[in-house]
Amino acid sequence: MSAPIAADADGTNTADAPDGTSGPVHRVRIPLRISDFVGMHVNNVRFQEFSQDARLMWFREKFDVPGSRVPIALARWMEIDFRRVIGMGVPEVWVDVQVLRVGRTSFTMRTAIGSEDTGPEPCAIVDTVLVVAAADEVTTMEITPEERRALLGAGLGAGMSTGDEATDNGVFRCTLQVRWADFDQFGHVNNVKYIEYAQEARILFSRSRFSPFGLGNLAQVVRRTEIDHLRPVLRDSATVDVEIEVVHVGTSSYQIRQTILDAAGDVCCTLHVVMVAYDVASSSSVEIPATVRNVLEAARQRAAITEKESAG
Repeated sequence: MSAPIAADADGTNTADAPDGTSGPVHRVRIPLRISDFVGMHVNNVRFQEFSQDARLMWFREKFDVPGSRVPIALARWMEIDFRRVIGMGVPEVWVDVQVLRVGRTSFTMRTAIGSEDTGPEPCAIVDTVLVVAAADEVTTMEITPEERRALLGAGLGAGMSTGDEATDNGVFRCTLQVRWADFDQFGHVNNVKYIEYAQEARILFSRSRFSPFGLGNLAQVVRRTEIDHLRPVLRDSATVDVEIEVVHVGTSSYQIRQTILDAAGDVCCTLHVVMVAYDVASSSSVEIPATVRNVLEAARQRAAITEKESAG
């Protein structure tokens, strides 16, 4: 049974009669990218993006009704309440996701967004009314009893984790979340986003390799980037892995090879990047500090040995 979409003045679906029952709160975590910041805080536009990605993560982890169109319901109405800013340097945000109510053809989800640095209270609260629609995206569909239970239930599921590791073969590897906004109209990750993934991975690489020596914020700039796109990252990849190998260390620069893999482990893109040690005050290149050089050379030598062993 279906009916045309209709809405009251406040944006709620007139066909729905909320039952007053709310679902449990489920927390997910979203790592921040350097591009999320404007000035010294997270851009307000990003909060909507965090909310959207958190809802998608919730459906992947909590909603298990095969063939249901509920996970791709259309946003009909949204309200954002900004309460405080998230400052520069915060590594991730937490998002508490909760289904507030379920009607006949629509449901309301709340996402409360905050960070460990700003405390337990949210920095923004986003309420979104989503309408379940048929393939024509015009005709509404009734939410079935099974879908209602899945929306309001306390299903099990572990939160999506992200992390990084420096393996003993000299290759650094990290996992990055793929966001809904990363995809273009062709259903794959836009080529521009690979640059962003590479940048985020290099930041994690620097923190992992140099922080033990107090050099986690070493000033450096990109001098050259060469990208080889091999295959697209499709919508079934919730994450990508990025590997970094040091291939050459010079006087003021070093070269790395970055490999981006989809969730299935297929290589989708490779990058060769030249990084230059940089003095902010003089706006010029400088010699790589001895401690940094030692770390880079050790990683390069381990990677070279591993590559020879694999070739043999």
